[in-house]
Amino acid sequence: MPMLSLWVSAPQHDYFDEELLLKPLPSGHVYAYFQFTTLWDVQFEASSFQHCHLFPRALGEIISRYNVQELHISLTEGLWRHETWGYPVHDAAPGAELWTWFKEGTENIDKTWKELTGALSGLLCVSLNFIDTSNSLNPEFTFQPTGVVSSTSVNSSYLRYATLPREIVCTENLTPWKKLLPCDAKKGLSTLLNAGYIHNTNYHSLGLHMRPVCRSSPSLEELNPEIEVGTLQHLSSSYLSLIECAIEKIPNIDMKMSWSPVLLKVKPISILKVIIKTWNHGFQHLQNTNCSQMSMELRQTVSLVYDMVILGTGNQDWSIKKLFGIGLSGACPLATMSNVYIDTTLNETGASFQLNPIPPAVITSIRGGYESKFAVYDIKALDIEGMFNIAAFYSSPRVYGVNLPPVLHANRYIVGYGQEHGGIVTKLHNGHWKALDIIYLENIPWFIPIYLHTLKIVSNGMEIKPLLKRYIPGKARTRPYYLEVVLRLPPRSMTEISIDFDYVFLKWQEYPPDANHGFYIGAAVITAMLPVGRNYTGLPQDGSTITSRKMKVLDKEQLLYMLEELLYDSTLLSQDYYSEMNSLNHTTWLKECLIPNLPPSSIVVQGSALNHSVSDIFKGSAWLAELV
Repeated sequence: MPMLSLWVSAPQHDYFDEELLLKPLPSGHVYAYFQFTTLWDVQFEASSFQHCHLFPRALGEIISRYNVQELHISLTEGLWRHETWGYPVHDAAPGAELWTWFKEGTENIDKTWKELTGALSGLLCVSLNFIDTSNSLNPEFTFQPTGVVSSTSVNSSYLRYATLPREIVCTENLTPWKKLLPCDAKKGLSTLLNAGYIHNTNYHSLGLHMRPVCRSSPSLEELNPEIEVGTLQHLSSSYLSLIECAIEKIPNIDMKMSWSPVLLKVKPISILKVIIKTWNHGFQHLQNTNCSQMSMELRQTVSLVYDMVILGTGNQDWSIKKLFGIGLSGACPLATMSNVYIDTTLNETGASFQLNPIPPAVITSIRGGYESKFAVYDIKALDIEGMFNIAAFYSSPRVYGVNLPPVLHANRYIVGYGQEHGGIVTKLHNGHWKALDIIYLENIPWFIPIYLHTLKIVSNGMEIKPLLKRYIPGKARTRPYYLEVVLRLPPRSMTEISIDFDYVFLKWQEYPPDANHGFYIGAAVITAMLPVGRNYTGLPQDGSTITSRKMKVLDKEQLLYMLEELLYDSTLLSQDYYSEMNSLNHTTWLKECLIPNLPPSSIVVQGSALNHSVSDIFKGSAWLAELV
């Protein structure tokens, strides 16, 4: 008797986007950034990874088995030149870098961490199995979660961070990395990742970033406007630099929080209440009370920097075919979005170029007071026959612009001579006109003992005392030296951090291969809230794709929300205004803080009465009251 079998599949609520950003740099280099984003609307449970559609099951099984809450991996060859190139989308240290947040309640973190690194080592064909407790840290302030967390308090005991600065990135890492993509390297933007054209760049970095995100953002009506001082509340991130520029010190703040780099925001209750967001509670932390459902976000990234002189083109002209050795045959069939972005901002300030074919659309992004323009090519909407190519032709050959360094950049080096004593010197450059709070982290191997009493922090000839300091001495073959310092860098200054160390004798089997190279020390990590967006290419922390940089048209509720953030209390004193607000100080603040950070078509409402409510202010303007 014949039998009929029916198989019904449940709908998969997952999405895959592929994007490529090409940015000509003032130095003549070309920065190429690939991002492949998988967003899966699923509960963050172990059973969810048994049935995967677009999300790579091999990675999902590792995440569920070892109770991973958030995972960040980078494999990098070369050194990113911040002073010349600005900030990349994802910053990464040379070699292999791994930091992970485990779920609350995970037992025996060190054992789970060791097993996780072994599993990831096999998945990506990288020597992460050499990571153990002897080279791992759990920093208290650095590497806070970037995704949604279940509680407002963060326990750093569930965090692990380690680096392998000697790790070499090569083809055997790229191949398994591409196998995690839904289309592998057979279709879409991933076909451009040709190993022969990737590993001859000045800088290349592979990244894998997984985090839980809020499935839907809370509406403005859900946000409670009646907030007391110190209450955590999410505000729009578009005007962080404006509010930080306006207010630095607020009276009557709990001094226990004074160590933390704080971002102060203003929102009226009568006319003004101050809301404080500390570094310990990241952007996504503020959404946990309003986030009812979460999604899984996986971002696979590739960062490349090409030197057109090394490529031998003879001029600055570049194209997709020149950079990657092949054209684009089409989008990945499983992708919801497949876009190519060309940063054309330098056309207005540096050597101008023309794009061929002409871009169908141009978008504008305003972040931190700086405007960027991007030409957009929607690959899925294009009728591609054969190979699609985008080329840039410069009007004049070899004309390089003068690059203004970013607000914060650093360099460091080894001092001393002989085989007995030495030192590490780090120079931090703050080019901003106001003080800047930073967190400085060092992960020093156990075989290079450092001495805390030799730590010196000097700026402009004056010694600076750190706001907060964490130090755990290393132990031979057991744990590294942990140093974490919170500093306030003076305006327009160069701050030098130095510490002395000794060389120790090792067992002959403990010397690394090619001992003539010497020992590699992992990169220091500097964390800061940037006051302005100069030379900044990063994505918004609440965004998943490059398109999240685009400024959207504000509706009425968003307009009101924006105006509330722009109110300023003239009775507060700050470092920028040493007396109460007067005409001169108000004009300075208006020119230097307010106007550079306003998006186009903005409306500013200014009231002079401190005790009036927002509703009273709007009563004076019928058209504004109707708009609101």
